[in-house]
Amino acid sequence: MNKINSMMITTLLTLAVASAQTGTVMPARELSAFEWLQILQSGSPNQVFPELKVAAQGSVATKNGSSSDVDRKVNVPAAIYVGASLPGQPVNPQPAINTPPVNQYFDFKKSGDSAQVFATVQANGLPFMYVNSFGQADARGTVGWSARVVPNGAGVPVYVQFSLPKITLTGFTELDGLGRRQERFRAELLVNDHPVWQSEALRQTVLSDDIGPNEACAGGLQKANYLSTYGRTIGFNDTESKESTPQAITLNLGSFTAAQPVDITFVLRADAKSITKCCKKVNPNTGKEELFCTRATATVEWDNSITNPVRFYVGSFPIRGN
Repeated sequence: MNKINSMMITTLLTLAVASAQTGTVMPARELSAFEWLQILQSGSPNQVFPELKVAAQGSVATKNGSSSDVDRKVNVPAAIYVGASLPGQPVNPQPAINTPPVNQYFDFKKSGDSAQVFATVQANGLPFMYVNSFGQADARGTVGWSARVVPNGAGVPVYVQFSLPKITLTGFTELDGLGRRQERFRAELLVNDHPVWQSEALRQTVLSDDIGPNEACAGGLQKANYLSTYGRTIGFNDTESKESTPQAITLNLGSFTAAQPVDITFVLRADAKSITKCCKKVNPNTGKEELFCTRATATVEWDNSITNPVRFYVGSFPIRGN
């Protein structure tokens, strides 16, 4: 073992012993891959398998109607679908048990001012969301899980690992149906109802002219596209086609006693909002009247390659393996 590794392990041991002796709770902190490796090398913490409560929720509001739904389950998937559009487009979409087929997504030429949300969280905590709006519409999705971990001694550190799939914040500013749009995602982890980790990204467009919600066919241009990020960055940049980077997050939630059950909750939100109603005008190429709509989309990708998206560990120092 080299000197750096030895110092790292000694520091971790010292912090844990001090916490146990004073009864204080260490603040939650994200661990690097290197730090987690040092913990594993010092003696494997015990993985625990608490009951996992999962929930999915979605709501849409458009000039063609509104809808909302929620589903809550324990150790089985939770999934919802909500949508509102012009009649019959598409016919009867269902909650996603896998990636929705293409024919379940709205076509703005037929759906007009519309919004839809697929929101699913699998029994193991893996999230999926497709949140989309066209024209004058607002779509919001939320998925999450919660678990209670019970430490088995005094001054016991508790760890959680969770994986985020690829996330996209994108859309299309239709010059023949110009409107402002906004796409947002937010992820937050709470311990005993207190937020301890968060990541957020917000993408907005700015137009060359001030076009209001009812000024369809007003003309103009998209002037700029801005990205704002808060908390933990996950790989977005100003390029709209650039999605986030799939990654695993490891957190040391602090040290607890057996008399302190640790309630851990993870919430992931995706919103897509477009401001100005669809423009209906004649297409000069066909001579027929058509709908033209600006689109906003936020997606949390369905990723079956992530086989263990949520893991919980407890262990005291010295840590002993199973």
